[in-house]
Amino acid sequence: MNSPTLPTPTRNSQDTHSRPATANRPLDHDDDQPPAVERIAATAHAAIDQAAAKAGPALEKVQEKVQDVSQLSNQWLYDTRQQVRRHPLSAVAFGLLAGWLIARTSKRPRLP
Repeated sequence: MNSPTLPTPTRNSQDTHSRPATANRPLDHDDDQPPAVERIAATAHAAIDQAAAKAGPALEKVQEKVQDVSQLSNQWLYDTRQQVRRHPLSAVAFGLLAGWLIARTSKRPRLP
């Protein structure tokens, strides 16, 4: 099958500003400045590097805090277990009292 050939447009010598930019000839390109895409990429890269430099120490601080909280919760759980082992009746009484208070405060008033 032969496909019809389309006529190629002719360029006018005065029509240099309306031509699209190509890889070989970017539009409005100075020889001493990189193209806009390269400038944007360099700026973005610098911003990412700066954010990463700031995020590193912050991440370490957060990890330390998480570890401290984890150790504190483990210690609290251990102490609570020891207290329940030493005073089992008091622990049961405290549990019943806590359950009663929660039920009492969450109870809805009855409608007449």
